[in-house]
Amino acid sequence: MTMHLIVGDGELPRKEAVASLTDLWDKAQGDDQEFWFVVQGKSEPTATDKAILKWIGDNEIYFEVLTNEDEDDLDDIYAGRQKLHTAKKLTTKATNLLKGAEDGGDVLALLVDLTGGSEDDTLPLDIVQAAIDGGFTAFGLNDSMTKIDMPEDEEEGEEEDEEEAKPAKKAAAKKAPAKKAAATKKAAPKAEGPRVYTEEELEDLTDAEVRAIGQSLGITTRGRDNWVAKILAKQKLHDDEEEEEAEEEEEAEAAAEMVTNGATPMVIVVSPQGTIVVKPLTDEMAQVILATE
Repeated sequence: MTMHLIVGDGELPRKEAVASLTDLWDKAQGDDQEFWFVVQGKSEPTATDKAILKWIGDNEIYFEVLTNEDEDDLDDIYAGRQKLHTAKKLTTKATNLLKGAEDGGDVLALLVDLTGGSEDDTLPLDIVQAAIDGGFTAFGLNDSMTKIDMPEDEEEGEEEDEEEAKPAKKAAAKKAPAKKAAATKKAAPKAEGPRVYTEEELEDLTDAEVRAIGQSLGITTRGRDNWVAKILAKQKLHDDEEEEEAEEEEEAEAAAEMVTNGATPMVIVVSPQGTIVVKPLTDEMAQVILATE
């Protein structure tokens, strides 16, 4: 019997929750397997928690409850449980339950913020991280059952990330001759500055390679789609800044050339922020300049 561990305070419409659970059931029946649930017990369950427990009860599916709250504080929706697991450290207990499942298991996470930026997601993400480190799989239950990809160990994985970055750079450098089609795409590597990748090129790379590229740009996030989106956005911002700087340099050069050729005198003003403004020299401006000398 495959175990599905449901954790988190995120929500999704009742119909979507029921559809996802029904898909899991249909797949299990198609594979001639049985499955069961371990759900996070809460004193204040969300509407999604209630919808999930109702579906489990209506279909008479075996389920257990994992919680760090007192049994007396649990909401009545968990009354039909077959077993209760209480622990102060849910991450450790959740991992042990996965390891103890006879036919394996996975984590179905309900995240409040799908980008991983909410403090409310600390516990479910810790459980997801521990599950992945233990060789299990995690999916976003309120993210169309998308597989969740996370670093193996963020605290102790700095050296590993550096080692992964080296082969990632080598792999990226080899892609041009290996795939001639990629070399003809619009966003070819620049002669100067960081390597620019198209979305298609990023999709061809492994998760480790994409993460290494993002980290080289100062990006931190979770999930492959978030890495790709942030890398593309960061590259576009860099290109816009370079284009603006080039335009300012051209204006300054043009102004200097006009002065050299005897054209109308111009004034070049550089702001503290580095912005360059070129204006014709008027009589009033000349008087001000002369008065300050």
